[in-house]
Amino acid sequence: MIIHRGSFTNLRLAPFAIAMALLACGKNNPAATENVLCPGESGVGLRVEGRAAPVDVCISDQDVTVLLTSSSHYDVLAQSQLDDKTVVQLHMVFTQRPDAPVDLRLVNTVTEATSDPGAVYVSYEEIPDGGTPIMSSVILGGSFKLTFNDDKVAAGTMSSVRFDMVNVNTGDPAGSRQIKEGFFSVAVDAPPATVSTR
Repeated sequence: MIIHRGSFTNLRLAPFAIAMALLACGKNNPAATENVLCPGESGVGLRVEGRAAPVDVCISDQDVTVLLTSSSHYDVLAQSQLDDKTVVQLHMVFTQRPDAPVDLRLVNTVTEATSDPGAVYVSYEEIPDGGTPIMSSVILGGSFKLTFNDDKVAAGTMSSVRFDMVNVNTGDPAGSRQIKEGFFSVAVDAPPATVSTR
């Protein structure tokens, strides 16, 4: 289960907390109940369609890198390995917003996302064990809501985010994928510790 860290003192987070509490699913199996995907309190949860069978992916916080740039852009990279040894990777870039919750427009480049505070870049990649990696090339539709963010934490949801996929090596079309449902609650990585020279 993915739940936002700490106690909820901000009432805007209550609907998100309820949604996250309802997202209890087993490892890559929507019907399983004995395994909790994310052992921590934060991370990324996705239901991906377009593969041979839909798959639920939970990427726990230790497999998520979150940067907040000096220009107030969140850069989130989440990666996990499925049971069939396929590595999936999700990349999101959006601007820190004081007016959350807010819907963001899905765009196809990081440049668009960093130049427009109302936009978000989302990409998805699959790297099969011994197979050909594929990555998203164009977003065909969907919705993305940033439900909370400050200088330490960001949380949100996405639904029906559809991608055309291409072969990473050749650029040839490689089908499509859809993030039917997605949830994230992520914390900015601490900057590296500095050693005093005194």
